[in-house]
Amino acid sequence: MLSSCYVRMRSCDKDDYVPLLFQCRDMIRAIRACKTAAEERGVVRKECAAIRASISENDPAYRHRNLAKLMFIHMLGYPTHFGQMECLKLIASPGFPEKRIGYLGLMLLLDERQEVLMLVTNSIKQDLNHTNQYIVGLALCALGNICSAEMARDLAPEIERLLQFRDPNIRKKEEQDWLQRLFTEEEMLNVIKQCNRDKAPGPDGLTMSFFKVCWDTVKVDLLETVHNFHQKELFERSSNATFIALIPKKAGAEELKNF
Repeated sequence: MLSSCYVRMRSCDKDDYVPLLFQCRDMIRAIRACKTAAEERGVVRKECAAIRASISENDPAYRHRNLAKLMFIHMLGYPTHFGQMECLKLIASPGFPEKRIGYLGLMLLLDERQEVLMLVTNSIKQDLNHTNQYIVGLALCALGNICSAEMARDLAPEIERLLQFRDPNIRKKEEQDWLQRLFTEEEMLNVIKQCNRDKAPGPDGLTMSFFKVCWDTVKVDLLETVHNFHQKELFERSSNATFIALIPKKAGAEELKNF
C-alpha cells in the first residue's frame, strides 16, 4: 500500500482533506498501475488538487517535490501551468539542489513565449555571476533552452564575460549558449558583404548586389524574417527553392554521367 500524507485545504472539514502521495515515485507507481485512461485522469486530478493545496500553503519543504511531480504530469500531457511560479521560487533559493529542480522545471514547463520568463531574468543574471561554477552551469543550460530575444539582450554582458572563463565546463556551456543566440544586424551585414555581388539570384530574382546597396531599406524586414526562423524554426518553402537544369553533353543522353 502506497504511503501517503494529507495536505489540509482551507476548510477544516474532514472531507476537505486531499491525499497527497508522499513520494514522487509513489505517484508514478499509482499512475502506471491504472488500467484505464479514466482511472489515470482521476489519479492525476486528485494529485493536482493536492499540489494546488500545498502551493497555497506556501510550504517550502514540499516545493521541490511538488515540482518534480508536476514535471512528470506535464510529460503525460496534462496542464501544469499553475506550477510555473514554483519554478521561479526554487530558482531564487540559495541551495544548489533547489536551483537544479527549479531550472529543470523552467526548461520543461515554460518556453520563450511565456511572459513569466521576464520575472526570472534577474535570478538568472545573479546565478551567472555566482561563485559556484555548478550554479553558473545550471543558469547557462537553462538560458540555452528558453532564452528569448529580451533575455539575450539583457544578459549579453554576462555571456560575453563568461566566454573568458577559465573553467572548461563553464566555457563549453557558454559557447553552446553563444551559438544559440539571435543573429545580429552586424553579423548578417558581414555575411552579405562577403558574398559575390553577382551571385546567382534565388526565385525572387534579387542578387546579393541588391542587398548590399539597399541594406538600410531591407534590413528590418530581413532581420525579422531571420529571427522568426530562429525562434519558431519555420520559414516559407519558397525561401529554400532552387531551379536546376541539367545540360546534356551529347544527344540522347540518359545516364547522369552524360550530363
